[in-house]
Parts: sequence; structure tokens; C-alpha cells
Amino acid sequence: MENDRLRRLELQLRDPLGQKAALEARLAQFADALRELSPSIEDETLHLAALEREAFVADLLYDAARERAEADWDSIAASLGVERLYYSRKAMVVTTAPVIIQQRLIGRFAVHIPRYAASIAVKNLDQALRAGKSVIDHPHVVASKPQWPELQFLAALLAKEDPPSFVLSIVARLGRYDPLTAACPIDAWPLVGEEPPVPPAARSPTVPFARGRDAFVSDRAAEQLMAVRNLKGEVKTLRAKLGNEMRRAEAALREYKAAYERLAAIRGLPGRDPAALAAEWDVIESDPVVASLRAHDGKIVLATHTIQITHRGERYLLGPFLVTITPRLILVKSSGPRPGGCPHPHVSAAGEPCFGNVSQLMRNALGEGQFTTVLTQMLEFLRSYSSAAPYVSIEEFPRA
Repeated sequence: MENDRLRRLELQLRDPLGQKAALEARLAQFADALRELSPSIEDETLHLAALEREAFVADLLYDAARERAEADWDSIAASLGVERLYYSRKAMVVTTAPVIIQQRLIGRFAVHIPRYAASIAVKNLDQALRAGKSVIDHPHVVASKPQWPELQFLAALLAKEDPPSFVLSIVARLGRYDPLTAACPIDAWPLVGEEPPVPPAARSPTVPFARGRDAFVSDRAAEQLMAVRNLKGEVKTLRAKLGNEMRRAEAALREYKAAYERLAAIRGLPGRDPAALAAEWDVIESDPVVASLRAHDGKIVLATHTIQITHRGERYLLGPFLVTITPRLILVKSSGPRPGGCPHPHVSAAGEPCFGNVSQLMRNALGEGQFTTVLTQMLEFLRSYSSAAPYVSIEEFPRA
């Protein structure tokens, strides 16, 4: 008997539920997870910092692009010879003041400039002043198409993001005449003061205005805005990814600390006084309801005799019980009556006890290897009944 008692004591001191090995394995697992996450988090933190710097610079470049576009528009609107300015659908329309060459009135022109200068159109708004059966708008413009040899060079100005120079060059060329390259001689247009009357319906508007500034500025800065949005999208995605990894690392660290603390508590068991520990087990085994108490195969098994519970002056018979305690679970079985499949009023048909307000105490005691506390509380639980939310009423058990 004494040898059996000492063997059980030794098993308890050696962690009868096998928690040491399990916790040591979990510690290794969480340590590996932290080692794996740390370089990734460090690399992505550096990458995020670099992306944020790029996004900041892109924001500055975008602001500069908008400021330059605003200055370009204001410069064009204020240019000598420009009467009206309009921008819509990625194209600018510039209306000139009346063009006079060699004392001859050529007319007022609308210059249509697409965003990328693919095809510039120049139209004489004064229909009565068109020559060559209204086909020639200007000595150097036929059917709205400029005939300047340097037109390709002018388009390059626009491609270089210099709209003011481009517009001013167009307006300046409308005021020039070269007899060698002209499509029609200058004398096809009337002298100033001798031009034919223009019907009211054919007159071009003369009220200066500039409309579409915001659209022009937005289009000119569109590429830079796209770069800003792309970079900010990358920053947002990387921040989310980094946040997830940080949360994973924090969770792994919390689990690591919790497992370490539980392991430290269990490792503290061998330091306890074996005589005191043996006395605690003696107290449990001396309880009159305890039939046997064993620790083997990584679990503790408590067997009881039939238990009597008094409720409202009546005594009820429950059990005998067989309680199995494992690292994660306590199961209760009964070889006695089981109304509704429940071995005890506070034990489900699946054998899972409901400890009520001592549930946390039981979890802590089990996690820290305080097995005498677990067993003491378990015996108290089996002797108890509360009419508050039992699985079955105690009145369904047989009376003594």
C-alpha cells in the first residue's frame, strides 16, 4: 500500500497529465513562429518606410504639376492676341483676336488643340472672310489644316509640357504671311475697313472669357495623380499586411508567455515538499466518498461511491462516479441513475461538468498543475446541487 502511494506521488511530481512535454512543444512552436515573423516584419517595415517616402515625394510632385498647369493656363489666358480660352474633353480651344496682316483683315480664329497635339485644327470664325470658295481660312490654313512646315516642331513644344509656348507660337504664326508657302495670296482678303458686313448670325462672340481651368489643370496633373494613388494603394496594402503580421506576432508572443508561465508553474511541482504533497493526497483519499484515486497514462482517475445530496428535506442518490481529468478536459461518468442521460444535475449528457462561478478557478488550477485543488473542488462539486439552471432537476434522481 505504501509503495503504491509513493508511486502515485512520484507520478504527480513528474507531471501526470503530460503537460510539461505539451507545453515545451508549444513553446518551441511559438518561438519558431516568432523567429519566422521577425525578419519578415523588419523587411516590410523598411519597405513601408521607403514607400511612404515615395508617396510623400509623389504628393509634392503632384502639387507642383498642378501649380505649373495653373500658371500655364493663366499665362495663355493673359496672352496678347488670345480673346477666349476654353478646355473640355482633353482639348483646348483658343479664340484669337482679329488677325490683321499687311493692313488686311484675315479674321478671328478658333484653334482646336488636342491634349497630345495629334491634329491641330485652325478655323476662321468669320465665314465671309474665307477665301477660295470658303475653303481657305488663312493664307497658310486650308480646310482648317495648318500648312506651316514647322508644325511638327510646334507639336513637340506641347509634348514637352509647354502649352503657353505652343499657343503663343500658333497665335504668332497666324499673324504672319509668307508668299512662298502661302496657299492663297494675301490680297484675297479685304483691307481693313473694306471688309464685307457680317450677318449677326455669323458673327463670332467678342466677350473675352476663360472656361475649363480646373479640367485643364486636372488633365495636366493626371499622370502624377495616378502615381500618387498607386503609391498610396501600395502603402495601404503593405500597412494591412504588416498589421496582420504584427498581430500574429503579438498573439504568438502572448501564447508563448502564457505557455512559459504555465510550464514554470508545473516545473515548480518537484520543488514542493513531498511529505506535504503526500498529506494532501491522503486527505483526498480519506474522504468517505472516494473509492480510488490513480494517476496513470497522462491522466488522473477519481472513482467515488454513491453520493447522497439533501434538497428540501429529501435525500437523493447519485453515482457512483468515475471522473477522468486530462490537460484540457474533465469528464464525469456514472454507473448509477442518469435521468435524461445526465450523470449529475450539473453534468451534461456528454459528461461535461458546469462549474458555474468556480469555472475560472478550475481552469487555473488545472493549467498550473494544482491537482489537489482540482480534486478537492471536484468532490465538492459532486456533493452540491443548485436549482439555478441544472441540466436536470435533482428530483428526477432516486430518493434514499
